[in-house]
Amino acid sequence: MKWESKYSGDKKWLDILLKVPEIPPPPPPPPPPLDDASFNYTSATYCQSGANPTPTITGLPGGTFSSIPAGLSLNPSTGTINLSTSALGSYTLTYTTNGPFPNMSSITMTITNTTPLTAFSYPGGSFCQSGPNPLPTFVPGANAGIFTPQNGFVHGDLMVLANVNTGEVDVSATTPDQYNVINTIPASGSCPGSADFATITIAAC
Repeated sequence: MKWESKYSGDKKWLDILLKVPEIPPPPPPPPPPLDDASFNYTSATYCQSGANPTPTITGLPGGTFSSIPAGLSLNPSTGTINLSTSALGSYTLTYTTNGPFPNMSSITMTITNTTPLTAFSYPGGSFCQSGPNPLPTFVPGANAGIFTPQNGFVHGDLMVLANVNTGEVDVSATTPDQYNVINTIPASGSCPGSADFATITIAAC
């Protein structure tokens, strides 16, 4: 704050000016968080002759399910899959919220009529807790089912998965340790079940 004075000659009056520094405008508010579009099925691979699965929506309900390419018989409101009328193959299955801040999440859904394969790995094997979440890769012909984290070898804490149908690991929420992760495709219809595991290390870096 600064004071200035002016003297106006023979008029003999004093003009006092108060100079106030400009106040910068406040920063804009942060954007609101997007809707939670989380959902999961009991597996990401089903036998064409099995019972029709319906997902559990763990995020905001009331959204819409969709899939690409064409061929998956999918109820857009419930996410129920009509297996017998679905074509064999793999699909990108997406749930989109209808809330005030729309969001979406996706998994790969596979319809098969043979014995499934589940072998997979996390390329590199070791990941920083401050880095991006890793996703598994599969051997040729293998697919995702439902991933189950195990307790760490050293500290005994349970690994945190960001998505049980994709196997994405939430590294920032997982205690640094070495873990096993199991990928299981349950038996359904005429198809037997399958399971395999991979080891992954989360490091404090």
